[in-house]
This record gives sequence, C-alpha cells and structure tokens, in this order.
Amino acid sequence: MKKIVLTENQFKKLLSHETRKTAYTPLRQNIFSTNIFKQELDEGYYKTYDIDFVVRHFCGYLNFSNDWNAFATDPDRYNGFITKVDTENNEEYIELVSVDDPVFLKRADDAMELCGFYKAYCEEYCEGYVQVGYEKHHDKEIVLNTNKLYHVTSRDILPKIKREGLVPKARDKQTHHLERIYFFKRDYGEEGFKMIAEDLYKNKTTFGYMVVEVDLEKLNDKVVFHNDPNTKDGIYTTDNIPPGALKIKYQYKV
Repeated sequence: MKKIVLTENQFKKLLSHETRKTAYTPLRQNIFSTNIFKQELDEGYYKTYDIDFVVRHFCGYLNFSNDWNAFATDPDRYNGFITKVDTENNEEYIELVSVDDPVFLKRADDAMELCGFYKAYCEEYCEGYVQVGYEKHHDKEIVLNTNKLYHVTSRDILPKIKREGLVPKARDKQTHHLERIYFFKRDYGEEGFKMIAEDLYKNKTTFGYMVVEVDLEKLNDKVVFHNDPNTKDGIYTTDNIPPGALKIKYQYKV
C-alpha cells in the first residue's frame, strides 16, 4: 500500500499555525488539507514516525503541552495535552486531551495519519474537552513462544470458519486500522473463556460462543503476528488463518 511520507520540514509546514494566545480559537478548516501539499510530498511506502518525534512536534507546532501540571494549571495557554503511553504488552501509543472542536480534531487526526497513527478511540474527558488515543497502523512483528493460539467468536459463523478459516473482517470496527483477527496466547480453560465470551458478546445477539484453537505448526511463514496494545495477553494478525490449522476447543450455547 502506497502512502504519503513527510520529511521533517514538510511535517513542520503541515502543522504550522498561529500560536494560541488567551482563549481557544477554532482553526480554519482550509488550513489543514492534504491536497495543498500533494505537490510537495514524497510518495513512498507507509512510514510510522517515532512516537517521541510526533509528541515533540505536536508540542511545537500544534501548541500542545506534554506537561500535565502545566496544562491543568493554565489550559487556555495550550490547544491540548499530549503524552506517550506504555502498555502492559510492551507497546506504545499516543494519548491527547484536546478542546472538543471538530475542525481542530480533524486536523490532529490527519496529522497523526501522516505520521503512521490511527485514531483508536475518542471519548469525553470533561466539559468541552475530549481524550483521544492513537495507535500505530503497523506494529512490530513478534516471535511467539507457544504453538497454540485461541480465538473467541460466535457459533453463528461456524460453517464459514470450516469453509474459509479465520478471515480479518471490518464488521463493528470503530477505528481506521487494517482488519484484524485477535487471539489469546493462553488457554484460560472452559470456564475462563466462557466469562470472556459473555463479556465480549454482552451487547450482541448470538446463538452461542466458541473458542477456536490455532495450531501454529500448520501455518506458513507468511502469517505475521503483532502484540495487541490494548490487551496484556492478546495478539493479532491481519492475515488469513486456513481451516486446516483450526479446531473447535470449546462451545457454549445460549
């Protein structure tokens, strides 16, 4: 997949704006348009910029603060607060608190996209402010120290799994990352997975749940796995898992 890749100077130009003075002023919508810069950008393979680089330049060119005390003491001085977050899964993502203005948030989203990060979530932080998390589009490949993985899903799709295997899908996806298949590295047992399945499907209609076991020894080297930054024991792949590598470990009827 081809994506725009910015040099540091192009990145600075893309984020340039008038520094906020005493009160927040929504940025003009036409300031941030990738169409303006298409003639100046180098085309290349998708690149994820270093998180510290992105945070530093959001502070410098979008007038964010990476000092929570400074932002909390004088929020009118900044457009928002930004920080790097380390997860339990040894991954990193970016989190920011910003004024809840659609134009400004769209500008931040676009800047993150160009740096290799997608919006993973956005929720109300307090009146007039939102908290947004950005994760890497492409995480590092990991080497697994297990031969089995476990995938929790609905019994409704059992015929499809037997026919096609596990295929990344976009159903219910709320973010902009590539479609994924999520797995657990541990066998939590029949009762443990039942609790996980009930939590995953508590707001969905299904005929039941099942746990699909993946035999990694039956996969080829083209299937690549990554740590899920949101789950300590979770991993994911964007590749297909063939039926021959799967078996049903547990089933639960409802």
